[in-house]
Amino acid sequence: MSDPTSDNYTTLISRVMTIEDVTWGDPKINFWDDPAIGYIVRFRGKLHEDAHQAQAHLEQSLHPQKVSPILRTENSLTSIFLVGDPLTAQIAQILDIQETHWATPEALHIVRYLGHLRLDSVEAYDRIAEAMTPRENFLAAMERAGPEWVPLDMGKHIGSIHRRHYADLAPLLPGVRMANGGLILDRMAQTVVPDEALLARFGVDFRWLVPNWVQVREREDVDGYIDMWGVPYRAAAGRDHYAVDGAPLKGATSIADIE
Repeated sequence: MSDPTSDNYTTLISRVMTIEDVTWGDPKINFWDDPAIGYIVRFRGKLHEDAHQAQAHLEQSLHPQKVSPILRTENSLTSIFLVGDPLTAQIAQILDIQETHWATPEALHIVRYLGHLRLDSVEAYDRIAEAMTPRENFLAAMERAGPEWVPLDMGKHIGSIHRRHYADLAPLLPGVRMANGGLILDRMAQTVVPDEALLARFGVDFRWLVPNWVQVREREDVDGYIDMWGVPYRAAAGRDHYAVDGAPLKGATSIADIE
């Protein structure tokens, strides 16, 4: 099989391995669905270095090409499978890909593919529409049933972005509407409710259901509040966060005190 990148792959692999044989696979097939053929190319031979070191070196070299190495040891030989990302593998089923252009961070898309359709346009659209939803992909991951991508989570109360840094991020993403800088999700951590446009831009799969915090009282002595458990919080310098400012059960000595 002739491939314009074959010499590049061979050069990279020969840095970590004495190559004994090369087998070309079918990149349209997901490796995890059929490891016997679901790869771009497989190199087999003897490593020059520790497998973990070889993996790290190859990952660094192949990352710009959106290709990942998978190492498997079989008897005295090691196989290095080069696989494309799941998205490219999926697109390759409907498009004879001639060019792949990965977007810059400020762009509104992730990647653009150029090529010739393998199917008519209506069937190609239907095939894309049949791709997993984030929910289906997450369930597949939990069931170890071959998810199409690694589920990505961001935006819950502690896992969101601090309000100050949210404001710093907005100018770096001019095409993304970010209007929630003052909408606080977690008062203690001062994180914000991320805009839907931001979550979509980075392909976040989950959406945090914001609870209605009940029985929270404002403090009258300082800038702070008392949560539903009676724990007092006080604003830190600059109001960057709120810190615990006491223990409601500190003086409790009996069950009656707690009740």
